[in-house]
Amino acid sequence: PSNLSFEQAAAYPAVYATAHVALINRARLLSGETLLVLGASGGVGMAALDVGRLLGARLIAGARGGAKRGALLAYGADAVIDTAQPFRDQIKALTEGRGADVILDPVGGAGFEEATRCIAFGGRLLTAGFA
Repeated sequence: PSNLSFEQAAAYPAVYATAHVALINRARLLSGETLLVLGASGGVGMAALDVGRLLGARLIAGARGGAKRGALLAYGADAVIDTAQPFRDQIKALTEGRGADVILDPVGGAGFEEATRCIAFGGRLLTAGFA
C-alpha cells in the first residue's frame, strides 16, 4: 500500500504472521480473555495487539519507558504496564488476582521469568521472535 514505506511493507508479513500463528493457532486466544503482550511497542508486539483486539481480548501491553507506554494507550491497549520493574503485582491488580490468560513474549530475558509468575491457571505463555 502507498501509505507504507518499503521497510514497513517488508516487515508486515513477518510480524503479522508471527502474531497470528502465536495467538490463533498456538494459544487459541478467545474473546474475553486477557492478553499480556511483552515488548508491545515492537513489530510483533503491535501486531499481537491488533490480532488480540480483533479476537475480542482484553489487551495489556508491556513496555519500558513512559513515551512507549503513552503511545500504546493511544494505540488502543486497555492497560499498559512498566516492564522495567517486576510486574507480577501490576498484572494481578489488573486481573483481580487471576493473572493473564495468554502472555506473548517476543523479548525474552527477565520478562519471561516474571511472566511465569502472573499467568492465570490454565493460561498459555508463548515465546516468539528472539533467540
